[in-house]
Amino acid sequence: MKRIRNILSIVLCVAMLLSLSLVFNGLADTGALNGESGKWSQFDKGVYDVVVSSSTFKGTFEWPDSPSKVCVTASATNPSYTIAKFNGIDIPAGMIVDIYKYSGSADTYTLLGHFDTTDGKSITIGKDTSTAGNSGSNSTSKPSNSGTIEEKWGNVRKTYHPGQTAKPYSNSYTDVASNAWYYDAVMTLTEGGLLAGYGGGKFGPNDALTRGQVAIIVTRLVGNPMPDDYLNWGNGYKPYADNATASRAFAAIRLMDLIDRTGGTTSLTEYETALAKDAGGLCYNIASNGKLTLGSMWTAVYDNWRAGLTAGKQINYRTSIEDFPDSAAIHQWISENWELMGDVLYLQGYTKDQIIETCENLLLCAYNLGMVSGVDDKGTFDPYGNLTRGQVSQMLFNMGWTFTNVVGY
Repeated sequence: MKRIRNILSIVLCVAMLLSLSLVFNGLADTGALNGESGKWSQFDKGVYDVVVSSSTFKGTFEWPDSPSKVCVTASATNPSYTIAKFNGIDIPAGMIVDIYKYSGSADTYTLLGHFDTTDGKSITIGKDTSTAGNSGSNSTSKPSNSGTIEEKWGNVRKTYHPGQTAKPYSNSYTDVASNAWYYDAVMTLTEGGLLAGYGGGKFGPNDALTRGQVAIIVTRLVGNPMPDDYLNWGNGYKPYADNATASRAFAAIRLMDLIDRTGGTTSLTEYETALAKDAGGLCYNIASNGKLTLGSMWTAVYDNWRAGLTAGKQINYRTSIEDFPDSAAIHQWISENWELMGDVLYLQGYTKDQIIETCENLLLCAYNLGMVSGVDDKGTFDPYGNLTRGQVSQMLFNMGWTFTNVVGY
């Protein structure tokens, strides 16, 4: 009996030592649902309600309406990739959020941060949390869940629906009247740092936009710095040096191609699947259960699509270019410009027919998702029509793309 008691004592001591070891190594108290590190092939995404890529999380991610467990995955093998990359992101009350970086080739993952706001108080990463090490633990001081969109406009991450303004505006232009149809679009994009005026209080809303200026807008949307000697940048085609006037078709196709095609694997509901299919021209695959997954369609399209539905947006869906009253003109424009668009969209190795099909699908998506509408009550697209600065402001505003790094690959 004494020997058995001794054995039990030894087992108990070993268990206590292991427990203390876990605490001191920061493993036991992280609360992360998959632990601090391990094999990526064994990572269990099923324990989370939402799985999202880091680029979407830092850009277009919208928080669930109800308390949820959220997993953020960052494909990053660089040791300098830390939780500080997410500073400024607001986590609303009622969430459990785990942020991991992983390497598929090395089959490893590491916890960057674990955040728990189930106590009913929101937090801001980097402001109300510790970013040292991999614990990502919350501080004891958390602000109440308050603040308007306008008050948070200066944060790194801004979450709002397409068509939502940045009022009150801190800028003004002498040539942008408050009753102009593009007023809120121009002013909101200015607040977000995506567009700027000429100086002297001028914006030039009726000035034509060049294809090179569209390239600059694209760079800002994804949050990239301008290349050194940018006018000479490019392999053959020099996008920033293209001073030709951008047409409506060019802008719609180029901007719609921005949409990030990566994401998590959370299945959409049957209702959401039906809505996405009804959009026409979207890129998706149906899973074996008859539903779409976020990873198999354009995540940013879905985010903006859902936001538009929430806002009550009504769209006259078109399933093919033939549905446009000026379909012949659209076909002609694409046929005349397919080589240019192959360079613009980096479709090296694609055939003429493949490039034409890609352009048609992107233009169709731009219309169905509300980026661009017709120029008359018949829904005429007018592919050759010149694009103005006011018009491109409205196109971006319609999608909710109104600040730098909003798409964020």
